[in-house]
Amino acid sequence: MSPKHLFKNESLSGKIFIIISLSIIILIVITLLFGIFFFGFIGLFNLLGIHYDNLFALFIFTLLFIFFSLFADIFEKVVRIILKNPLFGQKQILKYIILFFSYSAINLAVINVLDYCMQSILINFITQVIVSMLLALLDIVTD
Repeated sequence: MSPKHLFKNESLSGKIFIIISLSIIILIVITLLFGIFFFGFIGLFNLLGIHYDNLFALFIFTLLFIFFSLFADIFEKVVRIILKNPLFGQKQILKYIILFFSYSAINLAVINVLDYCMQSILINFITQVIVSMLLALLDIVTD
């Protein structure tokens, strides 16, 4: 039997249970990912001496960072597609250098916009550059 038929043959209570279970699992995963970003920003901001008014401001910063990063990922994918061009051939180190600087620029743009829009978080430009480079490095290493 195909999976489509298995779900069709379930009773209403079984279907509701499956949908609620999957929703809870997805919610837990999203919450864990958000928590990793949130507590990561708390630690990074404390290490770098970035001033934020309260935890709610940092919460909003994290939400907006994730939201804007979803759109920035489109540009990161475009860079990856361009780097698959045979022009770059087997020069892996060149690909990683280009990825690092392009990801850093994209992250810098997101952080700069957030710093400009949010008055409750103050980030110096050099600190924005450092944070964007750290995030770019983390993005490349986890790919």
